[in-house]
Amino acid sequence: PLNNLKLQRDSSHKYFYVPTEPTPQDGCAKGNEEHVYKQYQRGATVLLRDIPGSHLGFWSKVDLEDAYGTLRVPDQLSRLFGTVSTCPNTGRQCVWSLRTLAQGWRWAPLIFQVAMTTIIEEDINPALAAAGLKATVIHVQDDVLISSSDIETGHKAWVI
Repeated sequence: PLNNLKLQRDSSHKYFYVPTEPTPQDGCAKGNEEHVYKQYQRGATVLLRDIPGSHLGFWSKVDLEDAYGTLRVPDQLSRLFGTVSTCPNTGRQCVWSLRTLAQGWRWAPLIFQVAMTTIIEEDINPALAAAGLKATVIHVQDDVLISSSDIETGHKAWVI
Protein backbone atom coordinates (compact mmCIF):
# COMPACT_ATOMS: atom_id res chain seq x y z
CA PRO A 1 0.00 0.00 0.00
CA LEU A 2 1.00 3.58 -0.63
CA ASN A 3 0.32 5.99 2.25
CA ASN A 4 -2.03 3.30 3.59
CA LEU A 5 -3.97 3.18 0.32
CA LYS A 6 -4.65 0.08 -1.71
CA LEU A 7 -5.91 -0.34 -5.25
CA GLN A 8 -9.39 -1.95 -5.48
CA ARG A 9 -11.92 -2.73 -8.19
CA ASP A 10 -15.58 -1.81 -8.01
CA SER A 11 -18.49 -3.89 -9.35
CA SER A 12 -17.94 -2.52 -12.87
CA HIS A 13 -14.23 -3.54 -12.72
CA LYS A 14 -12.95 0.05 -12.52
CA TYR A 15 -9.97 0.73 -10.28
CA PHE A 16 -9.92 3.13 -7.32
CA TYR A 17 -7.91 3.66 -4.12
CA VAL A 18 -9.29 2.99 -0.63
CA PRO A 19 -7.76 3.45 2.83
CA THR A 20 -6.38 0.26 4.36
CA GLU A 21 -6.55 1.20 8.04
CA PRO A 22 -9.05 3.85 9.17
CA THR A 23 -8.32 5.69 12.41
CA PRO A 24 -11.04 5.58 15.08
CA GLN A 25 -11.40 9.35 15.46
CA ASP A 26 -12.15 10.29 11.87
CA GLY A 27 -12.56 7.07 9.90
CA CYS A 28 -9.80 8.11 7.48
CA ALA A 29 -6.54 6.38 6.75
CA LYS A 30 -3.68 7.21 9.06
CA GLY A 31 -0.85 8.80 7.09
CA ASN A 32 2.68 7.52 7.24
CA GLU A 33 5.69 9.71 7.82
CA GLU A 34 6.09 11.78 4.68
CA HIS A 35 9.87 11.35 4.46
CA VAL A 36 9.50 7.57 4.10
CA TYR A 37 8.08 7.84 0.59
CA LYS A 38 10.04 8.95 -2.42
CA GLN A 39 8.64 9.30 -5.87
CA TYR A 40 10.47 7.05 -8.25
CA GLN A 41 9.48 5.93 -11.68
CA ARG A 42 11.50 3.56 -13.78
CA GLY A 43 12.93 5.37 -16.77
CA ALA A 44 12.05 4.61 -20.38
CA THR A 45 15.44 2.98 -21.00
CA VAL A 46 14.95 0.50 -18.15
CA LEU A 47 11.38 -0.27 -19.22
CA LEU A 48 12.39 -0.86 -22.84
CA ARG A 49 15.36 -3.01 -21.84
CA ASP A 50 13.04 -5.40 -19.97
CA ILE A 51 10.86 -6.21 -23.01
CA PRO A 52 11.62 -9.71 -24.35
CA GLY A 53 13.47 -9.68 -27.66
CA SER A 54 10.80 -11.87 -29.28
CA HIS A 55 8.27 -9.08 -28.64
CA LEU A 56 10.24 -6.47 -30.58
CA GLY A 57 9.31 -5.68 -34.16
CA PHE A 58 6.17 -3.54 -34.15
CA TRP A 59 5.35 -0.62 -31.86
CA SER A 60 2.21 1.37 -31.17
CA LYS A 61 1.54 4.14 -28.68
CA VAL A 62 -1.44 5.81 -27.05
CA ASP A 63 -1.14 9.09 -25.19
CA LEU A 64 -3.85 9.08 -22.51
CA GLU A 65 -5.73 12.37 -22.46
CA ASP A 66 -6.61 13.68 -18.98
CA ALA A 67 -4.85 10.63 -17.54
CA TYR A 68 -5.17 11.60 -13.87
CA GLY A 69 -8.85 12.28 -14.38
CA THR A 70 -9.37 8.61 -15.19
CA LEU A 71 -8.51 7.52 -11.63
CA ARG A 72 -11.44 7.81 -9.24
CA VAL A 73 -10.89 8.45 -5.56
CA PRO A 74 -13.32 6.97 -3.01
CA ASP A 75 -15.65 9.15 -0.95
CA GLN A 76 -13.40 8.76 2.10
CA LEU A 77 -10.55 10.49 0.26
CA SER A 78 -12.45 12.99 -1.88
CA ARG A 79 -12.26 15.58 0.92
CA LEU A 80 -8.51 15.70 0.30
CA PHE A 81 -9.05 16.69 -3.33
CA GLY A 82 -11.00 19.91 -3.48
CA THR A 83 -10.98 23.53 -4.46
CA VAL A 84 -12.91 26.70 -3.67
CA SER A 85 -14.38 29.09 -6.22
CA THR A 86 -16.38 32.30 -5.96
CA CYS A 87 -19.58 32.77 -7.94
CA PRO A 88 -19.11 35.93 -10.07
CA ASN A 89 -22.82 36.85 -9.78
CA THR A 90 -23.43 36.35 -6.06
CA GLY A 91 -19.94 36.46 -4.55
CA ARG A 92 -20.80 33.25 -2.71
CA GLN A 93 -17.97 30.78 -2.19
CA CYS A 94 -18.47 27.21 -3.36
CA VAL A 95 -16.43 24.23 -2.22
CA TRP A 96 -15.87 21.60 -4.88
CA SER A 97 -14.81 18.07 -4.04
CA LEU A 98 -12.97 16.29 -6.83
CA ARG A 99 -13.90 12.67 -7.53
CA THR A 100 -10.76 11.91 -9.52
CA LEU A 101 -7.04 12.16 -8.86
CA ALA A 102 -6.02 15.81 -8.73
CA GLN A 103 -3.27 16.92 -11.07
CA GLY A 104 -0.77 19.06 -9.21
CA TRP A 105 -1.02 17.15 -5.92
CA ARG A 106 2.50 16.14 -4.94
CA TRP A 107 1.73 12.39 -4.77
CA ALA A 108 -0.45 12.25 -7.91
CA PRO A 109 2.34 11.15 -10.29
CA LEU A 110 3.34 8.31 -7.98
CA ILE A 111 -0.25 7.12 -7.45
CA PHE A 112 -0.89 7.29 -11.20
CA GLN A 113 2.30 5.34 -11.92
CA VAL A 114 1.41 2.66 -9.35
CA ALA A 115 -2.15 2.36 -10.69
CA MET A 116 -1.01 2.03 -14.31
CA THR A 117 1.72 -0.47 -13.43
CA THR A 118 -0.75 -2.54 -11.38
CA ILE A 119 -3.32 -2.68 -14.19
CA ILE A 120 -0.71 -3.51 -16.83
CA GLU A 121 1.21 -6.11 -14.80
CA GLU A 122 -1.79 -7.82 -13.17
CA ASP A 123 -4.35 -7.70 -15.99
CA ILE A 124 -3.12 -6.69 -19.43
CA ASN A 125 0.23 -8.49 -19.81
CA PRO A 126 -1.10 -11.75 -18.27
CA ALA A 127 -4.06 -11.60 -20.71
CA LEU A 128 -1.64 -11.17 -23.62
CA ALA A 129 0.42 -14.15 -22.44
CA ALA A 130 -2.72 -16.27 -21.91
CA ALA A 131 -3.76 -15.48 -25.49
CA GLY A 132 -0.35 -16.67 -26.69
CA LEU A 133 0.57 -13.26 -28.10
CA LYS A 134 4.18 -12.17 -28.31
CA ALA A 135 3.36 -8.69 -27.07
CA THR A 136 4.18 -6.55 -24.04
CA VAL A 137 2.50 -3.41 -22.74
CA ILE A 138 4.45 -0.80 -20.77
CA HIS A 139 3.80 2.80 -19.87
CA VAL A 140 5.96 5.87 -19.45
CA GLN A 141 3.95 8.53 -17.63
CA ASP A 142 0.69 8.72 -19.62
CA ASP A 143 2.08 7.08 -22.77
CA VAL A 144 1.00 3.45 -23.17
CA LEU A 145 3.30 1.46 -25.47
CA ILE A 146 2.57 -1.90 -27.05
CA SER A 147 5.53 -3.86 -28.36
CA SER A 148 4.78 -6.93 -30.45
CA SER A 149 6.54 -9.37 -32.73
CA ASP A 150 4.64 -8.19 -35.82
CA ILE A 151 1.79 -5.95 -36.99
CA GLU A 152 -0.89 -8.66 -36.79
CA THR A 153 0.06 -9.53 -33.21
CA GLY A 154 0.06 -5.82 -32.37
CA HIS A 155 -3.51 -5.47 -33.67
CA LYS A 156 -4.62 -8.49 -31.60
CA ALA A 157 -2.91 -7.00 -28.54
CA TRP A 158 -4.89 -3.78 -29.00
CA VAL A 159 -8.14 -5.73 -28.79
CA ILE A 160 -7.12 -7.15 -25.42
